[in-house]
Amino acid sequence: MKQINTPYTDTNKISKFCEECLQEDFITVDTEFVRTNTFFPKLCLIQIANSKKAIVIDFLSTNNLKPLLNLLLNKNIVKVFHAARQDLEIFFNLFNKLPKNIFDTQIASSFLGLEEQISYEKLVLMFCNHKIDKNYQFYDWSIRPLNKLQIKYALSDVVYLRKIYSELTNTLSEKNRLNWAIHEFEKLLDTKKYKHNPKSYWKKIKVNKLSNSALQKLKKVTEWREKKCILKNQTRNHILNDKKIIKLVTFKNPTKNVFSHFGINDLSKKDEENILRILNCKEELSQIEQFTYNKIELKKLKQLKILLQIISNNLEITESLIATTSDLKSFLKDESDKTNFFKGWRNEVFGNYAVKLLENKLLFEKINDKVIIKVK
Repeated sequence: MKQINTPYTDTNKISKFCEECLQEDFITVDTEFVRTNTFFPKLCLIQIANSKKAIVIDFLSTNNLKPLLNLLLNKNIVKVFHAARQDLEIFFNLFNKLPKNIFDTQIASSFLGLEEQISYEKLVLMFCNHKIDKNYQFYDWSIRPLNKLQIKYALSDVVYLRKIYSELTNTLSEKNRLNWAIHEFEKLLDTKKYKHNPKSYWKKIKVNKLSNSALQKLKKVTEWREKKCILKNQTRNHILNDKKIIKLVTFKNPTKNVFSHFGINDLSKKDEENILRILNCKEELSQIEQFTYNKIELKKLKQLKILLQIISNNLEITESLIATTSDLKSFLKDESDKTNFFKGWRNEVFGNYAVKLLENKLLFEKINDKVIIKVK
């Protein structure tokens, strides 16, 4: 494969390369971006490799990527990524559309007993017997000009990916798990994952138990902060970080001095007024539903976790890939619409057995250090 050391900036050259890719079964894709001072990632480079050529598109020096969009939307060509989530977010922000027919080597690897979030470097070493130079792993890709070593590093993210893809697809097919992986890739193409919802960010904050009043204030302050970040394209830490929000919502009877008390000095007077209005709101607050378990339900949860562990060991894939504790709790709460393991391949390997377990219709037999599950 020929690696082109000069970044593509000319629309005609990009278009010609994309036309060449239309003859391929698959292409490998990666991006380089920076996200230091902005809410949205700043795209700098796009790397693509087909069977004959690997190129870098300098996004900062080109203004027409329509040929690339047409390629990404072509359903007949597999677009191969490693840890695709951030790359897909970038393309969604850029085009308001997501690529069609993708393959994620990180997800695929998890179906073969490898780490659930295995690094690209480990896969390159494993499948290509090559050690990648990490000197530019955290480089600011917005700096120009780029030297040949930087371009070589960027290209390595798509060059070795081709062999990894071929090896993974062959092994997944042999184990009859390729469809399992494809089902997971399709989940990444849900546009809701890439649309920021200011109203729901509060759920991502890890915090010890709060009063209902503090939780409601947390929801409203984080919603205000998210909208501000999106509008200004600034990081959460630049506006108001999570830790300081928690301090604000748990402070009793806050006044305008509460901001200086917690070292919050970058907000405008109007911003402070908006936040204080939320913190001192006296309106009736709706109760957030809490779910508690009795002894019988805790026993069932423990049984489900043991079943999950057995199935995970037998399949040689991580437990969390099959079901999370949250999934198990949703099942016990009879929230079938929120229970992921009743969908697709998960229902086949775990969901059906979970139902039978609670119906006391499973038998377990240990043969040669392996636990065999049988239905009564």
